[in-house]
Amino acid sequence: MTFFWLLLEQWGRFIGLIYLIGFTFALLSSIAITLMSRKLIVIYPIAFLGVIVHELSHLIVGLLFNHKVEEVDFFTMNDDTSFSGFVILRYNPRNLYHRLGQYFVAVAPIMLGILLIMTAMSFLSPELFRTLTQFSTDASGQGQLISFRQLYLLYRSMFYSLRYQTLLLSFIMISVLSFIALSKKDLINSIASLVILLPLWTIVGYAMHLIQPTLWISWHELLRQISYNFVNISLFLIGFYLLWILILAIISSVIRLIIK
Repeated sequence: MTFFWLLLEQWGRFIGLIYLIGFTFALLSSIAITLMSRKLIVIYPIAFLGVIVHELSHLIVGLLFNHKVEEVDFFTMNDDTSFSGFVILRYNPRNLYHRLGQYFVAVAPIMLGILLIMTAMSFLSPELFRTLTQFSTDASGQGQLISFRQLYLLYRSMFYSLRYQTLLLSFIMISVLSFIALSKKDLINSIASLVILLPLWTIVGYAMHLIQPTLWISWHELLRQISYNFVNISLFLIGFYLLWILILAIISSVIRLIIK
């Protein structure tokens, strides 16, 4: 029974968190993009980088899982004032590796998008990067969630002195987060591929549990620590994006007052 409880916890920490973060940014980005629309010229560079990163994530992971690339469009400005792109991949449904890769291809924008942001942060704001990643472990080495006060201190340190590195990092974060959400097709493909991922995860995990229980526990603790890091980074990014939405709301209100 303990094995299956741990297994369900792993599924929740790995798969559940990815969907939760995806849905959260789908909601927030829709609000932000509505506020920006095409009345604010800043939407163009934001959309250009964000859409390209989204589609490039699908492409990179698809190639890693040996999917065949049929067609790619990294960025298109549509007539209905929206922006889009697409990557059409072909795979062998009888190939287990290809089917397993379908999940990771679908959720690639979330995983690689956050990875890109953290990589940019490590170069442009290394102190912020170190502080953010250290919050996930307490003095005893146990995982912990970041507090509101710690988030406030991070934002204050980030914007205390507006250097070009901070502005560049903010632009990258806003661009990627605005288009990090999964499309309807991505969501359908990821859910469909769970029929391969979850049984395989169960079989491999149970084999580890039977053959080397300590390895199974170590694997579980590793996933737990990764999930704490993922949640804390996501909370920081959500808070940052909420600040961006607040700024957009203020700008939109000022523009409406001026127009009147």
